[in-house]
Amino acid sequence: MNCYSTHLFRSESSDPAFNLSLEEVLMRGRMNDDKFIMLWQNRETVVVGRYQNVIEEVDVSYAESERIDIVRRNSGGGAVFHDKGNINISFIGSTNEASFELSCTEVVLDIIRRLGIIAHRKGRNDIFIGDCKVSGWAKYILGDTILFHGTLLVDSNLTKMRRVLTRNNKVSDSSAVQSNKSKVGNLSEYMSSFISTIDFMDKIEHLLCRRYNIQSDTLTDRQLTSASEGMTKYRSREWTFGYCPEFNYTISKHFASGTVKISLLIQEGLIKCVSFSGDFFSHTDVRDMEKDIERCVSYTDIRNALSRYGDSEIIDGVSNDELSEMFKEALMRWE
Repeated sequence: MNCYSTHLFRSESSDPAFNLSLEEVLMRGRMNDDKFIMLWQNRETVVVGRYQNVIEEVDVSYAESERIDIVRRNSGGGAVFHDKGNINISFIGSTNEASFELSCTEVVLDIIRRLGIIAHRKGRNDIFIGDCKVSGWAKYILGDTILFHGTLLVDSNLTKMRRVLTRNNKVSDSSAVQSNKSKVGNLSEYMSSFISTIDFMDKIEHLLCRRYNIQSDTLTDRQLTSASEGMTKYRSREWTFGYCPEFNYTISKHFASGTVKISLLIQEGLIKCVSFSGDFFSHTDVRDMEKDIERCVSYTDIRNALSRYGDSEIIDGVSNDELSEMFKEALMRWE
């Protein structure tokens, strides 16, 4: 990669919506032969690929309890976990530049090797040390501009990463792209002497400026304002949860009066079809209730639909609150 005209930016924000928006601002603002590198970190966040199903890839209940953000990026690929032990690097350039992705990963490999760590490329531009993945990459093309971005695990919380990226076996018949699971590791495990993540980022910036003759720049007020305005997209329910192929979701719970099973067909974030089954007794025709629930998009919508039946139980031995609560795991983040 010819880095002579490349400009390096460092985001001071740890808000995932802002950083993803800033990436997009830099992409859309690229002109002529401009090339950008962006160094950034997020607070604890799961970032899912553009064509993935959040409910399938993420333990949403755990993420909610741990206050882990969930966002969707523009690029494809699998879900990843970000925290302050991880560094994100974004390369933005022209689609006309040959071997752009290859040259970008060579830069990252050079950085790692200068720490005395033997690393190698594997698969779709991922970086491994032995059989442990320490860096994963994805791309997005907009017009004649390519974004190639990835993670660099320095001292990330791998236990929390594995816990939140637990595939949901209640999802079926989904055509969304699934993440490829690899054994992961932190660079800190292979360092002769520990370097903090911030110090590591400083070293990356220093190396890029000195070795590759890259100019370190400050983001303009216009870029920062545009990025702030663009956060709405990445915080929206429609983008994060609604932007995925249709899938089936099954919820089952046993009550003293019988078992209630709910089967959902969810399409673009909407409940397209719902079906109740089980050995329960009902005080009304559940087929009518199914029609009321279809097209609901949130837990609040479900509660409102069930409230039309008054305070009396729709299903014997199951309160309306308990019934609506069953939907919560599938609709928790859709408020």
